[in-house]
Amino acid sequence: MILSYIALCITGFVLPQFTNAQCSGPFKSISYNSVISGSGNDYHSITMPQFDPSKGTLVAVKITSVISLQYAFQLENNNNSSTTYTVGVGRNDYIGSTALSSPLTNMNHILQNYGPYSLAASNGVAGSGPDFISVPQFTVLNNYADISDSITTSVANFLGMGTVEFDYYTTTYYNITGNYAFSNTSSDNINFTVAYYYCNTAVLASAIIDFLATKQDNETIKLAWTTENEVPGLTYQIQKSADGNSFSDVVSMPANPSNNDVENYSYYYSIDKADKDKIYFRIKMTDANGNTKYSEIRMIELNNTGGISLFPNPSNSFVNIFFNQQQGNWQVDIFAPNGDLVQRNNFSNTNLAHIGFIKRLAPGLYFIHAYEQALQKSYVLSFSIQ
Repeated sequence: MILSYIALCITGFVLPQFTNAQCSGPFKSISYNSVISGSGNDYHSITMPQFDPSKGTLVAVKITSVISLQYAFQLENNNNSSTTYTVGVGRNDYIGSTALSSPLTNMNHILQNYGPYSLAASNGVAGSGPDFISVPQFTVLNNYADISDSITTSVANFLGMGTVEFDYYTTTYYNITGNYAFSNTSSDNINFTVAYYYCNTAVLASAIIDFLATKQDNETIKLAWTTENEVPGLTYQIQKSADGNSFSDVVSMPANPSNNDVENYSYYYSIDKADKDKIYFRIKMTDANGNTKYSEIRMIELNNTGGISLFPNPSNSFVNIFFNQQQGNWQVDIFAPNGDLVQRNNFSNTNLAHIGFIKRLAPGLYFIHAYEQALQKSYVLSFSIQ
C-alpha cells in the first residue's frame, strides 16, 4: 500500500563529488518519495516522475531505500533432548527498472541473530510446554538505510516528461539449525526515494533569455531563441543528443546584433532517419575570446502521441487539462507538496477536462497525476496557486 505518492523538496547546495563543465552556481535537487507497507515478502510497483530536462542539466540520480521491519515467531523443539537454538532473521531487497543499467540490491544480506533459546525435550504436544516459545512482535530494523546508490553515467532514461517504473521485491527469511517447528509473521515499512541532482546551465554576459524547441510535423523541429545584451563576435552552435549527455554539432550561426535590446533567432531542424524516440537540443554560445557556455536543454519526443498540458498556470479556482491524444478514460489526482491527496476526478471518453477545486487551495506548488486506463500510462506535471 502506497501511503504517500509524491513529496517534493528543492534545495541549493554544493556537491563536490559531482562535476560538470556546463554548471554554474550550486547544485540543486528534486526528491520524489513513496512510503510503502507490506508483509515483508512482497512485490511493489512504484511509479516516479522523470526529470524535466528544461529545469537544467541532470548530473546524478540517487536512489535510496530506508526500511523498518517487525517480526514475531513461534519455535518448538522436536528433539528428544533439550536443545539451544539461535534464530537468524534476514532481509533481501531488490530494485529493478528499465531505467537502471543493473538492479540494485542489498548485497550484504542483512541478518540479525536472536537468542539463544534453551528449550526442553519435546513433550509431544504442539504449541505448549517448556519445549515451546512464542516471541511477540519485535523490531528487527528501524529506519535502516538499506539501499543507497548514486547513478552518474547513465541518466538518460530518467530524462523526460513521463514516468519511471520500479519493480521492488522484498524477502524476509529465517535461519535456524536443528530439529524444530517454526512459524512467523513479519511486516515492513519502506521509504523509497528518487532524488535528481541538477544544475543551472551557465550563460555568458550576452544571455539567451528564451529557448524553445517545437515539433512542427513529422519532418521538422523549429528551434527558436532570444538573446539580450548581444555583443559582436558571438557564435551560436546548435547541438543535439540522443541521451541528454553526449552532444554533437548540428549547425553554426554567427550572431547578428543590431541596435535592439533583444535579438531573435530560429533554425528548422530536419528530422533524420537516425533520430529515434527523443532528441535533446541545446545552444552552445561562444564569444570572440573563445569563452563558451550553454543554454538550457530542450527535449523533443519524436513518437509521442500522448502527454498532457495544463492551463491556466498559475491558477486560482480551477485548471483545464488537455490530453494530447485520442479520447480516453482518465483518473486525475491532485497532490499537495507533502504528498497528501487533495482531490480526485474521473473523466470518460474525453481529451479535455475542466477541474474546479472543491475547496480553496492555499498558495503554493501542487502536482497533477493523470492516469489513462486503456493505455496504462501515467503523466505528472505541476501547477501553482497564486
